[in-house]
Amino acid sequence: MKFKKLINVLSLMFCIIFLFSGCADKNDTSTFKQVLFGGANPQILEPPKPHIVFARYEITSDRWRVGSELYRFPANDNNGKVNIGEEIWTKVYIKNIGEGVGHNVTVRFTHKNEYFNYYPNYLSDGDELSYATISPGEEKHLGTMDFYAYAYVNGGDPPPIGYIYNFSLDIKSYGGSEGSWTDTFSITVQ
Repeated sequence: MKFKKLINVLSLMFCIIFLFSGCADKNDTSTFKQVLFGGANPQILEPPKPHIVFARYEITSDRWRVGSELYRFPANDNNGKVNIGEEIWTKVYIKNIGEGVGHNVTVRFTHKNEYFNYYPNYLSDGDELSYATISPGEEKHLGTMDFYAYAYVNGGDPPPIGYIYNFSLDIKSYGGSEGSWTDTFSITVQ
C-alpha cells in the first residue's frame, strides 16, 4: 500500500515537472522552483478590481423660471451655466476607471445645500441607485437633478453669485467587497 502511494506521488511530481519544463532553462531551475513552490517571494494573484468614481455632470437645461411659468432670456437661455433665477436640469455620470468589472454597484447621492429645491421625481438627497455591472472604462448615467437657483419655492433669498452647490457620492461594488469609494463634485452659481 505504501509503495502504491509512493508511485502516485512520484507520478504526480513527474507530471508537474513535465508541464513546467518549458518554464526554465535546462541548467537553471529557479523559475521552476518559483512557479512550483513560490520561491522566496510567493505572490498571490488577485483578480482585477473595479474603481468607480464621479465622471462628470452635464447641464442639459438652464431656463429662467418665475413661479410655474418658464421665461426665456437670450443671455441665460441654455448657456450651460447656473445663473440666479434659473431651473437647472443636470445629468450626473459615474465611471469605472479600474481594471475589473464592478458587480452589484450601489451609489448613494447626498448633498447639504442651503439653496437646493428640487422636484421629487428626480435625483435627490439620500437616493440610492443600483447597477448590475459596470465594465472597465464604462460610464453610466447616475440620474438627473432638477433644482432651482432661485428662491420662489421657499420664499427666501436666491443663492448669491459664487455660491457652490456641493454633492457627494458614496459608491460600493458588491457590497464593498470589490471596493468602496467616496467622491464629490460641485456646481457654482455664476
